[in-house]
Amino acid sequence: MAEIIQRDGTWTFDGETVRIVPGGKAHPVRLALGELAVPVEALAGISFEQDRKGGRLRLRLRGGACPVLRAADGRLKDGSDPYVLAVEKDRTGVAEYFVDEVRNALLIEQVPEGPVDRFLLPGPALPVSGGAATARRPSTARPSGSPGTGRPRRPRPPAVRSPSRCRGSRGCAGCPR
Repeated sequence: MAEIIQRDGTWTFDGETVRIVPGGKAHPVRLALGELAVPVEALAGISFEQDRKGGRLRLRLRGGACPVLRAADGRLKDGSDPYVLAVEKDRTGVAEYFVDEVRNALLIEQVPEGPVDRFLLPGPALPVSGGAATARRPSTARPSGSPGTGRPRRPRPPAVRSPSRCRGSRGCAGCPR
């Protein structure tokens, strides 16, 4: 088992699944996606890209495995990409160990690198909300104040234009033209 804990989040690998939990300082997109469990079958590879401030741990998924990446179509920046973890300078050794563990599991499981025919990861949860409506029967729901709800609609005041606002070319009733 390998685990790396950073400000952006925590990645844990148990031999079968990489569990990604976003940290409190993560990008709002990553926070909205929440915890992700990536099975080894969905992985094409993993890399650690080292730089002077530490580096980045990057999971590469097989084509078509993730509905989020498919919908984003490559437009996610590193900060919002849920499969990239910023690694601090003093944790580069842990990141390299994490990469070795995942690569060994990919070799043992003999996971192909090609695309998959179905999503291997679930999509994000869809928000469900309701507004001002009344439910009559299990199959009918109508907005409040619409015909058939029993409530009368408020009458609209008649449209009255003041003479100073009238801009009609033929003039109108009450217009000095």
